[in-house]
Amino acid sequence: MKLDGADLPPPILFDVNEDLQLPKSKGSYLCAEEGMTIVRQFLEQYYHLYDSDNREPLVNAYHNDAMFSVTSAYPPGQSSTTSSKLVNYITDSRNLIRVKDSTRRQRFLYQGKMAIVACLSKLPKTQHDPLSFAVDLTLFTPQLISISVTGLFMERGLSKNQALRSFSRVFMIVPFGDGFCIVNEQLFVTNATDEQRKVAFQTQVPVVMPPPTPVVVPVAAATSPQSVLMDDNAKQQLAESFAAQSGMNVCWARKCLDETGWDFQRAMFVFTELNKQGTIPAEAFIK
Repeated sequence: MKLDGADLPPPILFDVNEDLQLPKSKGSYLCAEEGMTIVRQFLEQYYHLYDSDNREPLVNAYHNDAMFSVTSAYPPGQSSTTSSKLVNYITDSRNLIRVKDSTRRQRFLYQGKMAIVACLSKLPKTQHDPLSFAVDLTLFTPQLISISVTGLFMERGLSKNQALRSFSRVFMIVPFGDGFCIVNEQLFVTNATDEQRKVAFQTQVPVVMPPPTPVVVPVAAATSPQSVLMDDNAKQQLAESFAAQSGMNVCWARKCLDETGWDFQRAMFVFTELNKQGTIPAEAFIK
C-alpha cells in the first residue's frame, strides 16, 4: 500500500468472477483425431529402435537431407556440481544463447541421415517411460506432420545409480511409401525434477526388446515402387478395396491411388484429410 512512505495507486485487478472454472489441462493435444493411430505407431516403433542397443537401423527413419540438433541445460537450482552431469549432451548442445560463433553453430547442426544417426549412437543408451509421455500433434496434413513429445527416460549401463532425464523432442515428418521419414528434429535433454522422480517408471522397467521392422522409411525415388510393379489387374483389385473402405466409387478410388503412386496407406491418409476439409466432390461417392 505504501512505498518509501508514499501511498501507491490502487492495485490493478481483473474483472473476473472468482468462481470461474478454467478448463482442465490435458496431457496431450491432437489437432486431428484421425492422426492418433499414425502418431502412436510412429512413436512406438521409433522408441523401440532408439532404446535398443543398436540405433543404426534408425538411419531408415530420416530423410537424406534431414537436420537434427540437440540442446541441454540444467534445471533452475541445479548445476554440474549438485546433480547428475549432462556432459554427454552439453558437449554437442546447440544452445544459441551460449553458442555465439557461427562456425560452431553450423557444426552442431547435423545434416544428413548418416551424420544424425552417428550423433544419436554417441548418446547414452536409454530406456524411456511411455507412461510419462505427453504428445502434441500440432500439424497434420497430407504433406507434413509435426509431433512434440515430452517425457522421462533412464540412462542404462552407466552405473548402479542410473540417471533419470527429462526430454522434449520435436519431429517434423513427411509421409512416404509404406510409412514416414523425419525431415527435421530437435532434442532437448535436462535432469528430471524431484516431482518427476516421484512419478517416473511407476511400473517395472521392461527388458529392452529387439527392434521390430520400423514403420519409418527413407525418402528415395519420387516414384513409388508400387506403381511400377503392379499390373492393371492388381491395380483394379486395389482400387476396389480402397473404394470399399473409403466409400468412394471405383473411378475416384483409382484417381486417388494414381495421384499417390498407388500407395494404399498414403492414399487413405490423403482421402481422410481432404474428406475432413469437405473438398471431395459429391460425385466421388455416387456408385
